[in-house]
Amino acid sequence: MSVEEWKIQTEPDPSISKLDSAIKGFGLQGLQLLPDHLPLYGQTQPWDSEGFHPFWDAFAGLDVPLFVTPSYVSLASEGDSLETYLEELRTIRRWMDRYPEVTVVLTHGFAWRSFMHSYGISLPDEVFAAAPSGHPNFYVQLLFPIFFGGVWDYPMPQIRTTLEQVTEKIGVGRLIWGTDIPMVMRFVTYHQSLDALRVNLDFLTTDEIGRIVGGNMARLMGVE
Repeated sequence: MSVEEWKIQTEPDPSISKLDSAIKGFGLQGLQLLPDHLPLYGQTQPWDSEGFHPFWDAFAGLDVPLFVTPSYVSLASEGDSLETYLEELRTIRRWMDRYPEVTVVLTHGFAWRSFMHSYGISLPDEVFAAAPSGHPNFYVQLLFPIFFGGVWDYPMPQIRTTLEQVTEKIGVGRLIWGTDIPMVMRFVTYHQSLDALRVNLDFLTTDEIGRIVGGNMARLMGVE
């Protein structure tokens, strides 16, 4: 099937059929969305706009998480427009207002490098205000080594203050360790990626750390 035959907004049924088959027939446990790829398929409207509603209405009924990866540019670069990034987060907030029962995972976390300075990361309050930070079904991944492995040495004590901040704003129960394996192995091993988080979460209990580095994701995937 060509790209022209399954444009989500103009002809949603083929896309819904593929989604339904993947979840129900093949056991897919979630859907990942890369909004900055949509223009490649002729989709020029925001992904929460009205034309996408039939597709998202169908998805919401499948009871699986949505993994949203915001623009790779805003994730990896320094000095991006704050307003552009905040609008990405507001789109997620609007989408969750329409589908509050669906679990959403912000993969890779916030645009950490955009807020980097010489001794750490400073996330402005506007970031937490734009994102659905207080929504019980909103989760944030923590992938620091892939962004800072070429800048800061293991175990990256520079991330500790930010971990305290996101723990306060998001909560232990909605933070998820991620790796970006195998790409992260340019900088650290799998074990180091895990320990960099454990070491810098020393202000939490062992049980709380366990939830972040595996327990929360296990619960979302139903494999506790």
